[in-house]
Amino acid sequence: MSNTTLTLGTFSKDASGQCSGYGVYYFQNVKGIQFSGSASLISVCNFIYLDNKSGSFQFSTSGSVDIEAPTSGTYKGVAYYQSKPGLPLPANFKRQYALTLSGGSSLKVYGTVYVPHDECNLSGSSGATDIHGQFICDTISLSGSSTLTVKWNPALVWNPGATPSPTP
Repeated sequence: MSNTTLTLGTFSKDASGQCSGYGVYYFQNVKGIQFSGSASLISVCNFIYLDNKSGSFQFSTSGSVDIEAPTSGTYKGVAYYQSKPGLPLPANFKRQYALTLSGGSSLKVYGTVYVPHDECNLSGSSGATDIHGQFICDTISLSGSSTLTVKWNPALVWNPGATPSPTP
């Protein structure tokens, strides 16, 4: 996608930061999701899940990225979860299923981003970078001209009692 805004769901947060509900976006057997140009992604109060047959999620754009996890329910605190592909992993596996979040005007992530088997690439350029939560990744690469600060807020992150596994 290029030069468009993808808005997932219709949920919002009240003045205290609590979600009015939450959505589950389950990507099954998708080879890759790519955004470029001036596209923007808005996912407030949603859980984004890529199954073990899906490829990478690449969002490199001059637009804004806003990914915020649900504040209650089964997927509380999980903004993005990328399931491990089948094991054993092939020798050339690294960087085939990386998560890239690059917001030119702003990058906002509230909650847990879970990609334990591959790379997470984070970049912010001119705009605000607002990250509250945690990134669980094999490798994290940071770039860009803005200051990137991850603020720990235990109320906004996933506390794994069980691995999220939505059914399609």
